[in-house]
Order: sequence, then C-alpha cells, then structure tokens
Amino acid sequence: MRYNVQPSGRLNQWSVAFIALVFIVVTAVLAGLVARSIETITTTSNAIDDDRARHAALGALQSLRKQLAATVRDNAYWDDAYRQVNLDTRSDWIVENWASTTADYPLYDTAIVVDSKDNTVVAYRNGEPLTSPAIEVFGQAFSGMLAKARRSDRTTSVPVYFIRTDAGVALIGAAVISPSEADENARPENRYTLVFAKHVTPDVVTEVSESFNIAHLSMDQNPLASELSVPLNDVEGKTVAYFNWPSQAPGTKSYLEVEIDASRCRCNFCSVSAVHRCSWILYHRQP
Repeated sequence: MRYNVQPSGRLNQWSVAFIALVFIVVTAVLAGLVARSIETITTTSNAIDDDRARHAALGALQSLRKQLAATVRDNAYWDDAYRQVNLDTRSDWIVENWASTTADYPLYDTAIVVDSKDNTVVAYRNGEPLTSPAIEVFGQAFSGMLAKARRSDRTTSVPVYFIRTDAGVALIGAAVISPSEADENARPENRYTLVFAKHVTPDVVTEVSESFNIAHLSMDQNPLASELSVPLNDVEGKTVAYFNWPSQAPGTKSYLEVEIDASRCRCNFCSVSAVHRCSWILYHRQP
C-alpha cells in the first residue's frame, strides 16, 4: 500500500510564507492605524493652538478696550473736571490737563471735548490742535460714539470701540463729564463729552504680539488668505480692520521633526517593503 506523504520541507516553506503574509497584513494595518493616529494628533494639536491664538487675540482686544475705558472713566467722572468745564476758562484747563498730554502719553494720543450740540471745544492729537472738524477726522462713526456715550453713565460701562480715522485705525472711548453726585442745577448745555483715542500703530501691534504671544501679528484692512484673523469693529458693528497672524501649526512641525529624525536612523524593519524582503529570505532559507 502507498501513502502520499508531502515532504516536511515543503510544509515548512508554506508555513513560513503564510506567517510572513500574515505579518505583512498585520504590519500594514498597524501602520495605517498609526498613520491615522498621528494625523489626528497633528490636526488636533494644530486646532488647539489656533484656538489658543484666537482667544489670545480676542483677549488682547479686550485688554486694549478695558485700558482705555478705565482712562476715560477716571477723567470723565471727576468732580473737578465737571466744575472746570462749566467755567469760562474751560478751554485752558482742558488743554493743560488733557490736550497737552497727547504729545507723549502712552494711553491716548487724541483728546477731544465737545458740548451738548457736538460743537468742538478743544481737540488735540499728538500734542497739536486738530485743524479739521472731528467728524471729518473720525467719520460718521464719531457721532455714533457720542450718542452711545450720552446714553451711558457711572453705572454702565464706558463705550470703547475701534474707528477709522484720517491717520489710520484708532481705539476710541467717550463719556459725559459728570460729578460724583447728581447736579440738580445742571442744564443740558452743561453736558460736555470727553473723547480719548489711541491709534493702533505698528508699535502697538508689536507690543500686542509680544505680550500675548501671537507671533507675526499684523493689522490689515482685510483678512489675509491662509492666516488666522479677528475683526476690529466700530460702534455700529462694522469691521474697520483685522488682526492677522499665521498659524504656528505645532503639531505639523513636531511631526516633520520626528519624520526627519526617523529618516536618519531607519532600519530594515521600518517599512512594509522591508517585511517583504525578510519573508523572502526566511522562505528561501528553508531546507
């Protein structure tokens, strides 16, 4: 009687080939999962940093507004200021206390006082009198600022917004000059409004960039393609400019650094093609 017995060597060869094939498939699946995980981690890391930068930019805008609002409040809600602007010598006092300081004061570069009929009493910028009417310097949004300021008082927040001027983009705040206690003898013509403005110069943008860790921050009239941005709005909600900055993409940078390092120390077992080579060697070394 004859028995067909397959040589053990042949069985071993097919076993090795099968194991190698399984190894290749598993390795390929694991490589795909790892690649997908790395992609997810990279994208998530980039998104987290972009959100951080946006919150930082919005925080910077809020900080600028709060700083100017506090300055306007301290000067407008002041008993002595209320008394002085209701005297015939008001112009001299305004120039001495507010207008002259616009030459080099870090918190504002423009100071304006208008009466109840929007007539300019004193208007200075950078230590010099404004030669044009405020409405021409600041545009129609200036009237909106005055109206909002007159609807506000000590119990509400000082309105502060961005505005486009003949010299660029400025942050502007306004409040009615008022005493600490209500003046029963006050008449409508006693309502003078104080306006401070601070232009957003390149130095201001640089300071914001450094203080809030927003690299390569710029201020532009429009949002820049492929960059992150936040709008600078006026009292009417219209956008007058944008803060723009490039995404730092820390996840992508980290991935590229790891990839470069890996390419410098790659061994024969780091790719599916290497697995093919190893399986071929194992197969053909069998007896």
